[in-house]
Parts: sequence; C-alpha cells; structure tokens
Amino acid sequence: VPRPAANVWPSAPTTPDERRPGWLWMIPAGLVALVTGIGAKYWRRHRSRACPNCGRKMERLSETDDDTELEHGQRVEERVKSVDYDVWKCPACAETLVLPYGRVFSSYGKCEACGRKAKRTKRKVVKKATYTRTGIAEDTHHCEACGATRVERVVLPKETPPSASTSSGSSGGFGGGG
Repeated sequence: VPRPAANVWPSAPTTPDERRPGWLWMIPAGLVALVTGIGAKYWRRHRSRACPNCGRKMERLSETDDDTELEHGQRVEERVKSVDYDVWKCPACAETLVLPYGRVFSSYGKCEACGRKAKRTKRKVVKKATYTRTGIAEDTHHCEACGATRVERVVLPKETPPSASTSSGSSGGFGGGG
C-alpha cells in the first residue's frame, strides 16, 4: 500500500528557471552598463593626449591653472558651473587644447548673443491665469558672460479646474446600519 506524501505543498523549484523571475538578469546587466558608461566617460576625459602640433604627450592643467588659458566667457561658464573646461598644454611647443564638458543639469541656457551657456531666465507673472482666461508673464533673459538682456512676453495657459470628486455620494460598501 503506497504511503501518502508527508509534504502536501508543491515541491521546491529545482531548475534555475523555476527559482527566479526572467527579468532578474536585467539588474546585473544594468549595473554593468552603468559602470561601463561611467568608466568610459572618465577615460575619455582623463586619458593622455598627443599634441596635434608636435605629437608629444600633453599635460592637463589644474583647475586653477587652466583659468589663465580660458577666454572671459569660458571662465564665466566655469564660475556658474554650466560648463567645465579641461586645458591641455604641450610642454615642448606650448600648443594648447581646450576641451568643454557641459553639465547635464544646469539652470543656465545658451545665450543667443554670444553663444555661451551663461543665460539665466527669470519669470515675472504680469497677469495670473484663471479658469476662464489666459495669463501673461515676462521672461527676462540675462547673460552672465556678455551682459545681454532680453525681455519676452509669454502667454500662460488657462488654469485647469480640479477634477470632479466621485466621493460625494455613497457607492456601496459598508454603510453602517440603523
């Protein structure tokens, strides 16, 4: 007479496919891609450079020393932290290489007058928008590098009324008694 199984629950998973979800491989793959991307970006920026003039190895100037080689607008971009510049100098022929590295998250935009990423925009609401009419604002664009200032009028969209709430009445459930 066969004996009934002591364990009434399904057997434990035995194959790798039964033990983990199929998407789980994406976590280590994503981490590898992230580390590879960061490493590649670091390598591209810090690798040694050959002088385009004489072919000798160039030296990267320190952050304080590179300011003497930058133009006024470039120094402003570094000061407002919208662009970081690396300056490479050849010790043999004094050839200079200036490489920009723009910041991804910066509150500064590109100036239409000088092309530097040193333009900041401030918004002043002139007429507030309501549910029935649009509003008006003035955007003042000012460049820290060249001093250019431009004022632009902007139409603000109408306010969106809040959505109607469905909780005003009873829609079933436990209502209590009486």
